[in-house]
Amino acid sequence: MTMFNMKKKAILVLAGLAMVSGTVLGAGNSAATDNGTTALTGSDKDLAAIVNYATQEAVKAGSPYVNRGIPKQVLEAFMPASGAKTVLTNESNSLYKEQALRVAFPMTDASKYDLVPNFDGFPKQVPSFANNVSVFYIPQFIKAGGEAQVSFIGTASEMASYIGEALKLAIMQTNLTDSRSVYVKMEPNSDMQFADSLRELLPGYKIVTTPELKNLGPWRDFWSDIIDVTSVNSGNYVTDQLFDNDTNKKAQQQLLGYYSYNYNMVNLDDSYTYYIFSVGTTFNHAYVTGAAVNKAGTEIVYFYKQQ
Repeated sequence: MTMFNMKKKAILVLAGLAMVSGTVLGAGNSAATDNGTTALTGSDKDLAAIVNYATQEAVKAGSPYVNRGIPKQVLEAFMPASGAKTVLTNESNSLYKEQALRVAFPMTDASKYDLVPNFDGFPKQVPSFANNVSVFYIPQFIKAGGEAQVSFIGTASEMASYIGEALKLAIMQTNLTDSRSVYVKMEPNSDMQFADSLRELLPGYKIVTTPELKNLGPWRDFWSDIIDVTSVNSGNYVTDQLFDNDTNKKAQQQLLGYYSYNYNMVNLDDSYTYYIFSVGTTFNHAYVTGAAVNKAGTEIVYFYKQQ
């Protein structure tokens, strides 16, 4: 039993002659063609034909849906509930407000790593040896995709088992440059003219949190129904004012259940190897999960990114 969780994977299709060095496909059998390029043979050809999602559950033509007739109207369930003000009944925007707040204040509290969903390949817990730990999670919200990262560093020997797991789980290895030549086929009948390259899905950065808390004070619409304004900042709160540190920490715990710290995005380069764990779609958003590892084998950045 590994320390990681894996879910279903979607097939990665290599475009043209761009066979990525060191990939799962590259590890199989291949043959050189007359012009010096590489052709798929043997296990490579078999692997390229695999579709790693459950097609057996696909809806067949003539299903009961068809028999019910043409829909007269489509209700988009992902749209937010009504924001109408009411007097006698509860308003219908509490979930919308809660999700919007979590987008504005991502979960960046390393002590609350258990709040991050069990994305493919992510560690079950942050190891005790880890240094420079950064955790980031933002949920999908309406049409905006979700994203998660957890990164840490250690000695090469400490990190070896985690990198070994990443290699075992990977359906492909690549780097940012080579990933531009990898195209993703999401469905058996996908029109590859419009396929995303893997590079369009991958994060080209790591998210590094700072010790400074984001401030809830100016976001009064999100806390005014829960927190008594007379109790804020010793009763001296004015519109758009920042909370003092104690009020801010208390409000974040009350509204979010975690602390939300400021963060920076630090670009990664081709010295990082990207191990791809899974690619697919959820709620009509393409996503990718994997891990980026530095050349020295002392840093790992697990990522989930949804378009």
